[in-house]
Amino acid sequence: AKLNYSWHVNRTNEFVHWQGGLPNGGTPVHTTRKILDVPAVYEFGTPIGGTYPAWYDPSYWHEGIVPNFDFREQIRVLMLSAKSYYVLFFNLQGGLIVGSFILYFMSRRGWLCVKDTLEQWFLLVPAAAALGMYSLVLVEARYIGAFVVLLWAGVFSAVRLPVSNDSRRLVASVSIAMVLVMMVPIGLSSGRVAYSIAYDSLIDNNASYNEHWRVADGLNQMGVQPGDKVAFIGNTFKAFWARLARVRIVAEIPSAEVNNYLSAKNSVKSQVLGAFARTGAKVIVTGHVPDHSSAGGWQKIGNTDYYAYFLKR
Repeated sequence: AKLNYSWHVNRTNEFVHWQGGLPNGGTPVHTTRKILDVPAVYEFGTPIGGTYPAWYDPSYWHEGIVPNFDFREQIRVLMLSAKSYYVLFFNLQGGLIVGSFILYFMSRRGWLCVKDTLEQWFLLVPAAAALGMYSLVLVEARYIGAFVVLLWAGVFSAVRLPVSNDSRRLVASVSIAMVLVMMVPIGLSSGRVAYSIAYDSLIDNNASYNEHWRVADGLNQMGVQPGDKVAFIGNTFKAFWARLARVRIVAEIPSAEVNNYLSAKNSVKSQVLGAFARTGAKVIVTGHVPDHSSAGGWQKIGNTDYYAYFLKR
């Protein structure tokens, strides 16, 4: 809770490598080690394990962080949450809203519908409470899915219609209409994605979906073994090849610092290589090698856009 509030409300924006520094933001107890300033190079091989230790247990690396209530920032987050809920309920689930209004209207119970709805408090209150709590920090569909189901279960459970064939036909017709309105755009969107993935996976052998497999296989052919320590230059959150190769990333230049590395003088790049070597990493992996033809020591990893630099120890 502290981490999410600090990240999304206080806008710490340091999911990894938090070093402190924000006013009233707390003092780090143990952070990843910054071993070079420009470009920033971080080491985090111990004491946490995992493929990418810096993200394996964020609560460890962020111990000491202090969230602060900021009225203006809280309003900003609430506005973002309101926008997310608008998209969810009106753009994606507008059919359910219209369908529920039709059923309530056809029940002809007038203001009694309010009483009927309140009787479903045991479904509606937990759903509203959860949606409200998420709105204070971060709203994502994957977080609130179960509570949205509870909400609609409460809404439709409150519908009171006479027991008759007309009522059954009305419910069936409205239900089919709601399903079609919701599922057709979802089906079309999902179909496009499924086709793209199937095409890339089965036909286009050079597709990005297969690239991480090819990087992992290429590293293995170059002598990198499961359990080896590696360093990375780039967005390590998307370094899926590391998991596939079963290696441990113990140091990195984050994506925000890549340009500083690419534009650095050769003397600075030599310092970077030395810093990485001291971390115990066997090889540096990156997709950001400048001027590949003259980048001495860098080897292309198979038929990929990634390169490897083996460190001498």
